Amino acid sequence: AGLIAGVVGLILVVVLIVLYYRALGLVHTLGLTVFGSIVIVVFSLLGELQGVTLTLAGVAGVIVAIGITSDSYIVYFERIKEEVQRGHSLRAGIDHGFKRAFRTMVTADTVSLAAAVLLFLLAVGSVKGFALALGIATVTDLVVTYFYTRPAVALLGLTPLGEGGWFSIRGAVGTPQEVSR
Repeated sequence: AGLIAGVVGLILVVVLIVLYYRALGLVHTLGLTVFGSIVIVVFSLLGELQGVTLTLAGVAGVIVAIGITSDSYIVYFERIKEEVQRGHSLRAGIDHGFKRAFRTMVTADTVSLAAAVLLFLLAVGSVKGFALALGIATVTDLVVTYFYTRPAVALLGLTPLGEGGWFSIRGAVGTPQEVSR
């Protein structure tokens, strides 16, 4: 029942993100897939090399980090909207939006990472598993944001999904004239 609830919840989040952010929602969905794949690979390697197992508490840490990762995307997408609505071109909005959003993401992820480190150092038992998973997933969020999200959105902005049509980035962020109405 828990797996079914998780899958249904994930599908609902993906549908809502794609409906709201349109083409950017596809970047979000693929980014979560990249994020999840990296986390699975890291835990597989830790299992092989160090005997680490992913417990239920560790799964909870990964779930919390998925929320943090989704927040990173939303912060970036909203910054793009702000920049474009201020009158910047879409390309400038994507670049300036990332610079402003990344500082916010680093701050938020630093707080999560500090909490994970403190929990790992001070806790015992399964709480250490939660802390380890949260820490690994938080670092992964920063790596995926910088090396996947930034270039993916920049490339998307150069395609027809950047400027054209309802499903495009422009369709999701609007124009300065739409904001003033």
